[in-house]
Amino acid sequence: MDENEKNHSTTADVFGTEIHRYGVADGIRDGNVLGFDSYKVLTYRDKDVRERVALYKAKANSVDEALADPKKKEVFLDWFKRPMPKTAIVGDEVVEGVESIFPVAQYSDDVQGAKHRAKVVDDIVENWTISSVGKKFHAILATSSIVEAIKYYRRFKEKAPSLKVTALFDPNVNYVDKRVADDSDDELGRLDCAEVGDAEEKKKLYATFKTEAILEILDDYGKTFGKKYTIDQHALFKRDLASRLAHKDRYIGIERKPEERLDLVIVVDQLLTGYDSKWINVLYLDKELAYERLIQAFSRTNRLFGPDKPFGTIRYYRYPHTMEQNVDFAFSLYSGSKEFGIFVDKLKSHLEKMNEVFGEIRYLFESDDVENFERLPEDDKKVAKFARLFSKLNGYLRAAKIQGFVWEKLEYSFVDGNGDGEKVVVHMDKNAYYVLALRYREIVNKSSKQEEVAFDIDATLTEIDVGKIDSDYLNSRFEKYLKALQTGEEVDAVLVDLHRQFGILSQEEQRRANNFLHDVQQGNVFVEPGKTFREYVAEYGRNDKLDRIRKIADALGLDFDALRLFIERYKKGENVYSYPKYQKLEDSIDKDKARVFFEDELGANAKQFRVTTRAKTFLREFVEKGDWN
Repeated sequence: MDENEKNHSTTADVFGTEIHRYGVADGIRDGNVLGFDSYKVLTYRDKDVRERVALYKAKANSVDEALADPKKKEVFLDWFKRPMPKTAIVGDEVVEGVESIFPVAQYSDDVQGAKHRAKVVDDIVENWTISSVGKKFHAILATSSIVEAIKYYRRFKEKAPSLKVTALFDPNVNYVDKRVADDSDDELGRLDCAEVGDAEEKKKLYATFKTEAILEILDDYGKTFGKKYTIDQHALFKRDLASRLAHKDRYIGIERKPEERLDLVIVVDQLLTGYDSKWINVLYLDKELAYERLIQAFSRTNRLFGPDKPFGTIRYYRYPHTMEQNVDFAFSLYSGSKEFGIFVDKLKSHLEKMNEVFGEIRYLFESDDVENFERLPEDDKKVAKFARLFSKLNGYLRAAKIQGFVWEKLEYSFVDGNGDGEKVVVHMDKNAYYVLALRYREIVNKSSKQEEVAFDIDATLTEIDVGKIDSDYLNSRFEKYLKALQTGEEVDAVLVDLHRQFGILSQEEQRRANNFLHDVQQGNVFVEPGKTFREYVAEYGRNDKLDRIRKIADALGLDFDALRLFIERYKKGENVYSYPKYQKLEDSIDKDKARVFFEDELGANAKQFRVTTRAKTFLREFVEKGDWN
């Protein structure tokens, strides 16, 4: 573009006017790539940066000194109040901002720069489990120079040995980063060798430093993953790293092998353009980027994956206000008037939307006289609406979790740029969510029996581990009910309270729980000390299963133990005929008993010559459909 022309030329100058434009906003809108969730992270407080720059410009050693002299005071206050980015438009003028004076040494040297790097590493490590979705995804940290990449690598080794980290940069020991040409950002000057005045001596020192670092990185990588690379084999190392990060070639399926997975790659320029891996979901930036290089780097994170990756996350640390401006300008330039949807909502918005959808779900159940989500609504249209709402709720929840939401904390405070605060209290706790997940799973069974109403089911949501439901409270209500039975006081009220907690049980478990409570009331069951309510429900379930199996075995004249053992070994979803022992079980069907069963129990007029075929079909369906549950 004109704004970022190279050698006084634009793409249009070289290739002619564009035929069509398809920008990042179009790709996000069409679902071809993900949106971005970007954050500026301050390693220095704005107030401290303003004060340092203002004192420098006023040539004063302290605020008191600056304010005591009228001329110094004028300069100090002018710079203290200026915009933070390196350049900004104030009125009709372009003015220098605070960050234009803030020295790069604050980010790169071995004193202030070390403090900055420590804060960056702490930010990455403290949020790693959440940002990587339980170490499922990988991340890239892009640094401003090879020397800084090496220093970051060693910092991670020291402070986060549990993370599998490596670094990738140009291995040529005679190559000096082009930034050495700028004395204010001298790569060689970051080596603690300022006392070495001769440029050639500095280059030798740099070559030694870089060689030692590359050998260290290759050796560490080899020890971690059982590889061995020399500097001459650096290209093979890069290829292996890239494949491992993308789960390609020999590393297909590596997500199931934690010991083979790489967590974080530290780079300078490598992998930031042209490299694709859907398994990368976060980019950490400790360098300035602008225009197309910024968009290319951001786009390492936004390849489609699935529900666990709703967006690509970017966290930038160096000259954060300037970078924020660069981000806005780059996406505005390359998206034209189609910027909507590029950046996803933040945590506050996702929590508010969770509350909104949860409120709709609660109203939906209550309108069908279901107060505690203990069963699905009777109205199939309401069930279908619940399926859509729960899917939407999960989308907001997944995004919120990556942005920092945890079930243990339901109240969040948010402060805007003016210092004004606002709280958001999440209306849905963990138990309520997993109860809804249980109801959602029950829609699958309901859907298989429906022909008129179609339920839009997301298979990934039916796999939510509802075993995470906290049943401690349910058990405490059961123990309170047992005490009430002994004393005869408030039995009905306590029983109502116990029934309110039945939402954490499936419909079948609720039926068994009611049968169990009935037996307790009748004195037909001995309540063992220390045995939980859920254990009794599970026991009744096992007994129900055995009773059902025994009934079918008796009906078809089969050996009960043979049928029970086959069902215990059978994997649901498989063809029963793939099991050699099933044929033997089928051959043992008693035709006479089967005929009586079909006639007496099912009301069928079974003719002798059709009994065998019907009995085989009935047995196969009983086993394969899981009707014994």
